[in-house]
Amino acid sequence: MNENNVLTYGGCTGPDAEYIKLISSDGHEIYIKQKYTIVSKTIKEMLLTRRILNRGDENAARFEDITSHLLVKVCQYFTFKAYYTSRHFQTVPRFKIDEAMMGDLLHAANILRC
Repeated sequence: MNENNVLTYGGCTGPDAEYIKLISSDGHEIYIKQKYTIVSKTIKEMLLTRRILNRGDENAARFEDITSHLLVKVCQYFTFKAYYTSRHFQTVPRFKIDEAMMGDLLHAANILRC
């Protein structure tokens, strides 16, 4: 493959980007498909505002009150929810959450409005 044939997979720049970059309070960056984040009203409004303003910036959301270990768990939940709501299942397993994180995850859910 020569250097002119660079493969890209959706990216996270512009209104039609497939991914969004979530940045935790401790600076970690997590890339996740935008369609998985629709669970969050906060993220949905951020993306909508960016589209209305017709900005071609990178689709990124910084969360100053959510640490990386919580943001990873939130992204796992987004993916879990998207998987189990997009298919027909007789039973849906319970999403596993460590009891020690429950309070912090509730705080994150309030910020993200999920």
